Amino acid sequence: MKVRFTSGKSRDPFQEKGVRIPYAPARRTFPRWRWYFVVLLVSSPLLFFIAKVSVGVFWATSPGVIFMEKTPINSPTSGVLMEVHLREGQHIALGDVMAKVADPTLEMKRAPLTAERKVLMDYASRHISTEPFRDALVLAERVLKEEKAYRSKIQELVNAGAATKADLNEAQKRVLRAESDVIKAKIDLNLALAPSGEYKSQQVRLAQIDGELAAMADIMGGVALVSPVSGVVLAVFAVVNQALAQGAPLAVVADPQTASIVTFLNPKDLGFVEKGKKVRIRFPEGTMVEAFPVGRPTLAEPAPSSLSKPLTEIRQTVRVTLSTRSPIPEAFLVEGLPVTVHWGGRWPW
Repeated sequence: MKVRFTSGKSRDPFQEKGVRIPYAPARRTFPRWRWYFVVLLVSSPLLFFIAKVSVGVFWATSPGVIFMEKTPINSPTSGVLMEVHLREGQHIALGDVMAKVADPTLEMKRAPLTAERKVLMDYASRHISTEPFRDALVLAERVLKEEKAYRSKIQELVNAGAATKADLNEAQKRVLRAESDVIKAKIDLNLALAPSGEYKSQQVRLAQIDGELAAMADIMGGVALVSPVSGVVLAVFAVVNQALAQGAPLAVVADPQTASIVTFLNPKDLGFVEKGKKVRIRFPEGTMVEAFPVGRPTLAEPAPSSLSKPLTEIRQTVRVTLSTRSPIPEAFLVEGLPVTVHWGGRWPW
């Protein structure tokens, strides 16, 4: 028996046992390139994922944001907000009026102070007069002068033998009594001129009240709140007719002149951070600028969730501050604007 390893049947699809089989032509021929396109379309997510992973493996990048120095503006006094001249995105200059705060309780506080001042003024007008003590001193000095003149006459009479030594001694005693009266009158006058402790304290209180009333008069129409810095208003927290406590937040102002880049770097790429090392910043619309790290990083923190990429976990990152070699374009001076920092290849090639 002869063994065959090939079939004796015809391999021609158009013949069967020597009989030709006609086939109808296909209605439409599907081009091969379309099949390739369908395969490419179906596999594009996988290809994109592979490309992203490859870039992440061989090229060091980190997310970042535009950061500006911010100044919180708080109310220096309590009261009701009468006017607000701020809106988000507004540019303000140092000294610009931001708002006006009025205290509706000032009139109630002013009334008792005014009444107390009137009482103190009435007491001061009734204070003991020093005129009688001055008159007593003048009279005592006049008596002393007359007694001294009388003693001089007695001395002349004694010298002439017309008066006795006893008369001269009596005249001397009268002079001493007059001198004593002058000294007493001076003491009484000094005591009258020196006000009592109560009077002094009332005068001090009167001065305090005058100062408080003057301060109230200055702010009766409201206190104008001026900006302590120049910059852009990022947020406004207060509205007209809102009651404010002292220290309540009014707004937040950012200074565009202090704009820098803050990026959150993977700790394994910390070796890229060298002072003065050139890096590239990519803005959302594709513009690239050069920057360099400002000193060594000193803070590790979780990356903000808003900067986290899909399929990545929020982990500890190193916060790095970058300064651009040229001013950041004005169109990108937006607080919190996301950017991408390109540090370079992880392995040289």
